[in-house]
Amino acid sequence: MTSLKHPDLVSLVMAAVDRILHVEKGQVLEAEGIKLHPSEIHVLLFLHARPGANASEIAERFGITKGAVSQTLSRLEKKGVLTKDRNPESQTELVISLTGRGVRLLKEALRLKAAAEKKFDAALAQLTEPDREAVGKFFRAFEGKE
Repeated sequence: MTSLKHPDLVSLVMAAVDRILHVEKGQVLEAEGIKLHPSEIHVLLFLHARPGANASEIAERFGITKGAVSQTLSRLEKKGVLTKDRNPESQTELVISLTGRGVRLLKEALRLKAAAEKKFDAALAQLTEPDREAVGKFFRAFEGKE
């Protein structure tokens, strides 16, 4: 196996990122006559991972404004996926709850996420331990954690 030159490795990484983003941007979850777009799917998955999260936490996690989160939550509410109620302890915060439809759509989103993770897992499983360490080191450095 020949070693990759740095520019070739950068090209491979960027091609993979482009492919992920293309799939991500084009991913629409359709179930029960409802279409959820990527931003809505992300919020749904985040609410699953962080029950009780508020709009500020969602905005911080995704690096977007609270206004953008508010718009996404309003679209999800109109689609019957969640409800927004004022927090009785803090009138400035909303309590976000999934409806029955929201729970069913969440299950479908989790299924799609698991399928994507399975593809990543299969690719990573082909790597040797030193290769996995190198990949981990790369992503930690990219995230500024190394």
